Amino acid sequence: KVKAQSFFDVDPDQADAIVWNMRDTLDSLVSTTLSAGTNVRYANGKTSTATTNSQDNIKSSDIRFIVAKLRGNAAQGKRGDKYWCGIHPDISHDLRAETGAGSWQNAHQYAAPGVFWPGEIGEYEGCFFVESARMKTAQDGGDGTDAGTNLDVVYRTIFAGREALAEGVVVEPEVRVGVVPDKLNRFFPLGWYGFLGWARFREKALYRLEAGSSISTVV
Repeated sequence: KVKAQSFFDVDPDQADAIVWNMRDTLDSLVSTTLSAGTNVRYANGKTSTATTNSQDNIKSSDIRFIVAKLRGNAAQGKRGDKYWCGIHPDISHDLRAETGAGSWQNAHQYAAPGVFWPGEIGEYEGCFFVESARMKTAQDGGDGTDAGTNLDVVYRTIFAGREALAEGVVVEPEVRVGVVPDKLNRFFPLGWYGFLGWARFREKALYRLEAGSSISTVV
């Protein structure tokens, strides 16, 4: 009845929902694995997750420090000599809002004035940056003002080289349509399935930055 009378295309909407769920789940699993790495820097000179709050924002100096460490560890670039950086949009906002010498805006203005950096938000300080709302966050920071609570959201920004992650795949993730259980072909199961896993492969090719955001989102 829904399919026959709805103003929407039910089947494509169902398939789209399944695909988004698959993407979100896989990204979350990979992000959790990468975020457990042992190499970590805390923004604004903090020394732990518990002391990091929304005032401790990412700076270009954090990126320069991490890239220097990765290069010192002989970590191979993920794309050419550039490292991959997965960054939450809230953290991306703070990075791109930074002003002054050596900031993101200055690099864009003076080094590439005619270039527009969309989607993949650009290359900077030896990394290429990819925004994702699925980067790991947790409300486990220090005292702050998020929604009147006493804990701020701490965002995990990941910097990775080629050997940071190992993936084992038995069955590639795919959308599957199950066996139709009724004789009138009205109902059928729809889902996605995959048999695979991840592990950190070379810790020296992986670094994590923990920071708060000036536009912090409560999780």
